[in-house]
Parts: sequence; structure tokens; C-alpha cells
Amino acid sequence: MSELRDLPLLDFVPALSPEFRRPEHLSDWCGVIERMRTGGVRGICCVPIRHFKTETTLHGIAWLMCQDPKANHILFSYDHERAEYLGRRTRQLCEAAGHGPERGSNKMTAWKNSSGGGVLTMSAKQSRLGQDCDNLFFDDPIDEHDAYDLRVRDEVDMAIAHYTARCGRPGKPGSVAGIMSRWHPDDPAGRRMIREAVRWEIISHAAVEEFCSVCGLARPSVAPRCAGCGSTDTPTQRAFAPNVMTLEDLAQKRAELREADPAERIWYAQFQNDPKPDVFGLFGNPMRYQTLPSYGRFVVGLDLAYSVEARSDYFAAVVLKIWEGVAYVVDVLRERRDLDMAAHRLGFMRRMYPGAMIFSYVAGPEKGAVTYLNDRGIPVQAMPARYDKNTRARKTVDAWNLGNVRVPDHAPWVGGFVARTQLFTGNPKAGDDDEVDALVSACDGGLFSGVSAPKSFGKPRIGRY
Repeated sequence: MSELRDLPLLDFVPALSPEFRRPEHLSDWCGVIERMRTGGVRGICCVPIRHFKTETTLHGIAWLMCQDPKANHILFSYDHERAEYLGRRTRQLCEAAGHGPERGSNKMTAWKNSSGGGVLTMSAKQSRLGQDCDNLFFDDPIDEHDAYDLRVRDEVDMAIAHYTARCGRPGKPGSVAGIMSRWHPDDPAGRRMIREAVRWEIISHAAVEEFCSVCGLARPSVAPRCAGCGSTDTPTQRAFAPNVMTLEDLAQKRAELREADPAERIWYAQFQNDPKPDVFGLFGNPMRYQTLPSYGRFVVGLDLAYSVEARSDYFAAVVLKIWEGVAYVVDVLRERRDLDMAAHRLGFMRRMYPGAMIFSYVAGPEKGAVTYLNDRGIPVQAMPARYDKNTRARKTVDAWNLGNVRVPDHAPWVGGFVARTQLFTGNPKAGDDDEVDALVSACDGGLFSGVSAPKSFGKPRIGRY
């Protein structure tokens, strides 16, 4: 099988499986997989459903096995049944490539070849601690039901992060490659699009791509004019992979989906790779700033929503600098902390921003948290949370959308903060709104009412419980 080893992945696919053509539309993704041979790759592929990304990636594992038969790969998906299918198919391909399991080590979900390499498959909810892993692959690590559950999204995200950290061997850093259909803006792909420590290579394509008919730059039809040449002509449409699905095929699928899903959430998530929140979020794209004003006052907003629910809330703090009616977001802290550690963090923030007043909307057990912090020498101005989150957030939403709340161009926290803010819908059951609650507290305490007497609906709403 030495001739297979010498083929690029695009040619390897039809050589190993003659029923398939060269996946030309996935050539950039094939390039990511080929670079995994040298290690250190972080890549995610999000292309429309039914465009052969799974088959191409499984052939990629077989191709990597031909390059290095000693390598060990872990592949996981959203449940055990799916993992078994992927394991069976990967084993079949590796056998056809001449690097399949040796006798006595031939389980469907965990096997080794004669060189010591192999493939192990699992669901995102299983554990494979202690297993060797040179390369990590994930294929749809979360399904359409769990994608809307914040707790499950956190668990899947941690599983990917954990096994990413386990990847590699001495002298060769591990690689991670994920393929998935999008369901939610905060899914594993969405989170990795805004990670800062390591930049992930994102291969993302819409089923129907729109371009300016004059200059050829990408231009969505919702844009009134082209950002490049200013043309107002109707954009040109083309299918991402017309040999897989034509524009006519896609139009038919969209029409059928629209009858069952008038909001077209499935179309935008699964075909356009542009998932929408549960309903459209309230916060739009923020105005950015490059330089912080020299003058102004600092205000800190807190969210102390410690609860007894299964989901553990985050302690969140948002620091604003307010000058001439504009709030500049200076810093954002979002951590799972107990009150003692939160007090330490707040003490540090007070030293960084001397004179800053601290505000927080509180209700129920949060009143005790404010008392605890006050007793520790951290004065928190408590504002009674007498209205629902949606109502309290309205003034902040308006200020954000009008450009009176601005975020920096670059900061380690800014990508995640903006992404999670734009997911906010006002639904108290949606979760992951800790930073928004802190931002609203800071705006109501310092931007709208002044630092001496914050008001809600025209009346003072401040005091110590």
C-alpha cells in the first residue's frame, strides 16, 4: 500500500474508496488534515450538511495512519451509537489502507495495529483517561437537543479542552480537528472562533454564498451596499459545492424547511453555518474604541447570582469608564468563584481602579452575599432586582445599540464577552447571562443615574440590606 502513502488526501479518497470523487470543495480542510502529520494543528470544519465532511475526515484518519502507523487517534461524537458507527467505518478504511487492527486487538471502538498505532472512538460523555492520543478528532460532539442546554455545552467544551490538553507525545505536539454542523452560536465551534490563547483555523462555508456582482467581494443580501466598491446591485448567488447540491436543490430544501420552521433557524444553522440564538438577541454589534479617554470615572458592576440549581453560575464583574455620557468597557471578569475568592478578586480590582463604586442588582440569597462583601471591606451598592432581566436590561441595550456603550478593539476577554452578550434574549431560563447582568448593574449604577443615587424608573433604588 506504499502507493497510497504517497498520494495527497484529495487523491487518496477516491483511490481508497472508488465510489467517491475527489472532494475538491473540501480542499482547504484536506490541507488542515495533512498538516496534522507534523503536529500542532487546531482546526474546525463547518460546511453545510450532506457535503461529505465526515467521510473525508475519516479517510483523513486512514491517510494519517499510512503516514505514521504508530500514531494513536481519539475520535468522539455526541453519543455512543454514533461513536460505534464512526469506529466501525474508520476501522474499515484503515484495514483497506493496510494499517488495520492486528489479531487480538480488534474491538469496534478501540483497536491497535501491529505498529502500535490505533483508533479509539467514544461519546462526548464517556471517559478515556490514560489512553494515548497523538491526534484528537471530534464529529458533531453535540446534537440538536443538547445544543440549547448551557450545562451540556459547558460539559462538551470541557471534554474537548481536556483531551486537547492530552494530545501529543515527546517531541511532537498533538493536533485537534473537529467537524460539526452548527446549531447554536455558543456551540463548540462558536466558542473556538473567539479563543485567544491558540488561534483555531476555521473552515466555514455557507451553502449559498453571495458576492458583489461588480467587484466579487463577499456581500450578504441584507447589506444595502458592497463594503468594497459601494455597489448597490443585487448580489450574485452561487452554491458552495454545485456538484453536491445545486442552487435549485438548495432553494427546494429551504422552501420545504421554511414551512415547518418559518424563522429558518435550521436553514441558517445547518446550511448557512450562521446559527441564530433561541430568538434574535437584543444586543447588536457594539461600537469599538481604540484609546480610553484620559478623563472620567470608573464604575464596577457585579453579578452575584449564586444559586442552588444544577448549573453553577459565574461570578461576573464589568468595569466601565464613564466620560461625557459614554461608557467604555475597560475590563470583564467571569469566573466560577466562591464568595471568599470573589472578595479577593474584587479587592484586587479596587486597587486597580481606585475610587470606583461597585453596584449590583440583588434579590434573595444575593442580599447575604452583599452583606458578606461589605463586612469584608468591599462596599457594594445594592439595587433591588424588582423587575425581570429583560426589563432591567432595556436601557443598557439601547445605549449599546446607539454606541453609548463601547468595547475595545483588542483585549483577551472581548471576543467572548461580545459573543455572550449578543446571545442575551432576556429569557431567565437561557442562562449564561452573568456578564450582561453585571453590565446592566454598572450602567444603571454609573451611566444613567450618576454614582450618588442610581435610579430605576425614576426612583432611588439603592441601599444596604
